[in-house]
Amino acid sequence: MKKNIFLTFCFVLLIPVFSATASDQGFSLPSKKAFKTQNLTLLSPSWTTALKQGAPAKRYYPETNNPTLKDGIVYIGTHAGLFYAVNLSGRVLWEHENPEGIASTASVSNSSVFFTDLGGHLICLNKIDGTQKWKRSLNTEALDKPLLMDNKIYLVSGEQTIFALSQTDGQTVWKKQLNTHIKKLTIRGQAEIVAEQAALYVGLADGLLYKLNSINGNTLWSKNLNVPLSTFKDIDASVVLSGDSIYVGGYFGKFYRLNKSNGNIVWSTDITTGVSALVLDALVVVSDTNGAVHGLEKTTGRPLWFTELGTSVVSTPTLFQDMIFVTVFDKNAYLLDAASGHQVQKLVVSKGSLNKPVVLDNKVLVYTNDAKLVLLTEK
Repeated sequence: MKKNIFLTFCFVLLIPVFSATASDQGFSLPSKKAFKTQNLTLLSPSWTTALKQGAPAKRYYPETNNPTLKDGIVYIGTHAGLFYAVNLSGRVLWEHENPEGIASTASVSNSSVFFTDLGGHLICLNKIDGTQKWKRSLNTEALDKPLLMDNKIYLVSGEQTIFALSQTDGQTVWKKQLNTHIKKLTIRGQAEIVAEQAALYVGLADGLLYKLNSINGNTLWSKNLNVPLSTFKDIDASVVLSGDSIYVGGYFGKFYRLNKSNGNIVWSTDITTGVSALVLDALVVVSDTNGAVHGLEKTTGRPLWFTELGTSVVSTPTLFQDMIFVTVFDKNAYLLDAASGHQVQKLVVSKGSLNKPVVLDNKVLVYTNDAKLVLLTEK
């Protein structure tokens, strides 16, 4: 198992600070403008449901799952080995007890729920009542969200094997062994596989990004995104596809826009990140590991704004109406103005969160570091 050390995201804070300058393009960070920090009450907690969290040890904190919302039901597992279905009133509909902790985001089909556990298993549950349909050993740990497509399950195991499995029984359709060069000490996490038509895109802990054929796993192209002498090489954030481009960053200190067809670099900027970006029509929003959120011009990567929220790691940015919603590790959540990055609201969300918020209409669902589901509702 390559990722045999669990590093909390507090350790990530030891990574040197990288400024948000598009050095390859000759741009410099715009001067910081003074502004009045707003704290409007736009979102407030509607309910909180506490789930059973993992043991109070570094290996089990923080909880590192993104909630999955499907047909009005939230599906989530905890490091304590419990998997839950919770409705949007905060009521637990069913729970499934698993022998191993759960650190991967679930995927949900019309009839089944799929997730992996810390023991290296892929589990399939009945969506209605949580009873187990089947369980498959992958031999090595898998932390990414299973991708469901064409009655198959695609996932990465051990940071070097790509599996295509049957949704019916978990049997192998094909598997692809990649020649990776992964350090023994890495940031714990795994980018999810992203699919478009017959192509799969995935980044690994050695800083390589792959485009694979979803039919047979053949490599269409690979791109080394590493920065020389970087301490960590991990791509733990899933790529974002938009038009003819790919947007992706890593712990090596760079964020890229790449050409989708061949992986060539369109632009890059100096940002260290472990989460996916938010890509809008003309704006790319990227959270970094040093407590800041960056607004970049989509076409050129030029910095438009830069907002410091503290020193904690910031979650994946999410669009809430015309604002940006993020959470941070220590305890806070923020609404930011998308045009300027200025703070609109700051609120406390339990003990903080590193997980991706889920936006639904006028609500935001947050899964916290201490295994609480919190629903925030617009006032």
